[in-house]
Amino acid sequence: MTGGTRPRSLIVEAMRALPAPVWRLFALSSLLFVLLVALRLLPAVVLAVLTSQLLTGAETWPLTAALYAGLFFARRILEEARFASYVVFEQMVQKALSLKVLDLFYRIRFADASARNASELGIIVDRGLGGIRAVMFNGLFSIAPLILEAIVVTVILGVRLSWGIGGLVLALLAVFLLVTYRISGEVQRRQQTWFATATRNYGILTESLRSFEAIRAFRAQGWVQDRYAEAADTFVAQVRRSIWPNLWLGLWQGLLLFALMGVTSLVILAQGTGPGAVESLVLVNGLLLQISTPLLQFSAAYRAFMQGLSGAGQLLEVMNLPISDAKVAHVFHDTPVLRIKKLPLKAGERVLLEIEDAEIPMRGLTALMGGSGTGKSLLAKTLAGLREHEGLILSPIPSADIYLVNQSVEMFDMPLAQNVALAAEVDTNRLRHSLLRAGFTKAEITNLSDRPLGESGRSISGGQRKRIGFARLLYHNARFIIVDEPTSELDRDTAQTVIATLRDIAHSVPVLVITHDKTLRAAADQAFRICDGTLVSETESASGERYAIRAVPGE
Repeated sequence: MTGGTRPRSLIVEAMRALPAPVWRLFALSSLLFVLLVALRLLPAVVLAVLTSQLLTGAETWPLTAALYAGLFFARRILEEARFASYVVFEQMVQKALSLKVLDLFYRIRFADASARNASELGIIVDRGLGGIRAVMFNGLFSIAPLILEAIVVTVILGVRLSWGIGGLVLALLAVFLLVTYRISGEVQRRQQTWFATATRNYGILTESLRSFEAIRAFRAQGWVQDRYAEAADTFVAQVRRSIWPNLWLGLWQGLLLFALMGVTSLVILAQGTGPGAVESLVLVNGLLLQISTPLLQFSAAYRAFMQGLSGAGQLLEVMNLPISDAKVAHVFHDTPVLRIKKLPLKAGERVLLEIEDAEIPMRGLTALMGGSGTGKSLLAKTLAGLREHEGLILSPIPSADIYLVNQSVEMFDMPLAQNVALAAEVDTNRLRHSLLRAGFTKAEITNLSDRPLGESGRSISGGQRKRIGFARLLYHNARFIIVDEPTSELDRDTAQTVIATLRDIAHSVPVLVITHDKTLRAAADQAFRICDGTLVSETESASGERYAIRAVPGE
């Protein structure tokens, strides 16, 4: 376990990484925000002055009327300018946050990362980043303006009328916000429950769509629909339970708005009904009407704000998992074998395989046999430095130079060169050499070089995906290669091509294959088998040589 950036500082670290021009945009957006608060409240003040001028016959009323209209013109322009500057700032922050999330995700422990399926992780990341965006937007565009406007309204009423009326309005506004906060908090807690249900339901839906061929082949359409309907019913019931607090919220908000508008009007009219009272009534009601819409929107904005926090919370919970190195390091020793000592391999709490003491020669082609569910793939990932483990692995080769090709080779919707080179710079000669060694013909290389390979490599064959995985390892100068089920799901001819490729590679780079394939086992220089939870060597290779693999069964 290593140190590093802690996920709780995710937003802070991302914000620090923003360039100076982005902060200038934020400063501009903040300045426009303050101006807009003033422009939203000034029309009520100017209208009150205009009303007084009309009642008293003042000759300056046309100028005041023009000012009143001009405020709306200026407000509209500034609203768009502020929104535009904020959108650019928000997208730059989103980019910085996304990069920080990726940086942290690729450093959390392998066991934690693999505990969630890809669909669930995708939803959590997407919802989390969207939640942070919702927090920023609703906080800056709804909640902060409302609070600032409430303070300004109180000050205007205190100066123009009396601090008693200003204090009364502030008290009613505070009660309104407090009630909204308390009830919306309960709504948010209930919504958090159905957020988790929605994530699971999305997984059921994508799983059903992804398995459409099997569903149709087994005429299981009704079963799929019933399964999703049951999950959706749970979700709907949870949503229904979260609605009742909203109804209570609407009732309380209505009563408080009634008190806010009614009580302040009665207090003003109780002081008289002359021109001064009319001006005061127009001023108070104009200001209250100006903030009444944000008040009614506050509940939705606050819920969106809290939903954003919930989504961001799910993401931060994942990002708050313990951090590890990019690969789990092995202990160095200078003997040309991979030695395993006191290594238990677990699925959850269940021990699949327990190796007391074993040596795997790092030469030629080695086969690892065993039944399904015996821990072969888990052992392969552990030897490749892709799983945390107890026990000890001693190796003459750093885990950074040990590469694994999974049973399903990871492909990207990019051209062949980028799928092989990945983060490395593309060297045309080296790329071609790696592809030829991996078993590609010159015609195949030409055919695949000018087009993306499709999402998950859907535009190429299974055999080509396997060989691209081999080429990737060769291109990155792997010093020890581990291949999981290289001939699975391949026809006989393609499997023979893959086996020949592995034999050729093994002449210069040691290869360990995880396999059920007896043909591949026969082609191996040495082999061992997982049997009854322990690692045991077989007696002789196809060439009659003794295996150099030693295993002592665990207790």
